[in-house]
Amino acid sequence: MSDFPPTNEPELFRGSDNVGEQIERVRSEVIAMLDRGEISPGERLLEARLARRLNVSRNIAREALRALEQVGIVRIVPNRGAEVRKLSMEDALELYDLRAGLARTAARLAAKRINRIQLDEMQELQRQLQHAVNHDDALLYNTINHRFHEIVFKAARNTRLASYNAMVEDELRLFLNRTFYSASAFASSWEEHQRVLDGLLEGDEKKSSDAFENHIIGGKARLINGEVSLRF
Repeated sequence: MSDFPPTNEPELFRGSDNVGEQIERVRSEVIAMLDRGEISPGERLLEARLARRLNVSRNIAREALRALEQVGIVRIVPNRGAEVRKLSMEDALELYDLRAGLARTAARLAAKRINRIQLDEMQELQRQLQHAVNHDDALLYNTINHRFHEIVFKAARNTRLASYNAMVEDELRLFLNRTFYSASAFASSWEEHQRVLDGLLEGDEKKSSDAFENHIIGGKARLINGEVSLRF
């Protein structure tokens, strides 16, 4: 594991007496480190360095790594410790199938439960996504894309559904963080988002659920067809 720089908020984790809260924050920070490219699939995660980086006890770091193992982000190897999992193409395609089913259910529920504030935010996100497409800004696109999906699941108002989707997306990060999207892939994704948004604006359960499921299926197809390529 690389000697990454100390966090900008050194007291963030020490400030809470809630052990569960500290573990969750460490877990979330490890995922964020993966998103930022500070750690990579196959890299060892030494609990002592992780504890020092995040200013927590080794016990907290150890429990956070165990929590990450449960959702498939890391694997703990006897006599070696934890390392970031490597996800194969086959693994990723299976996760896309799971995402498609979850997305369909979320959009169907959201069509009748989403509020005006959420719809307004999604419309603004679409404008920002268009800007990202026009400027070929993959980092911006991925960040906004995640928020767009998050709103649909939040609007569905089903905590278990959102929890299952978060687990699938967290694991899929191990693969997607190694990919490079073509301009055509971003453009297709934007058009699919617009169809999801149109369905939600109309309150149409079938249109919304078909569109969101097809968006995930489209992402899988782009991966298979080579519009999304592996960087390493």
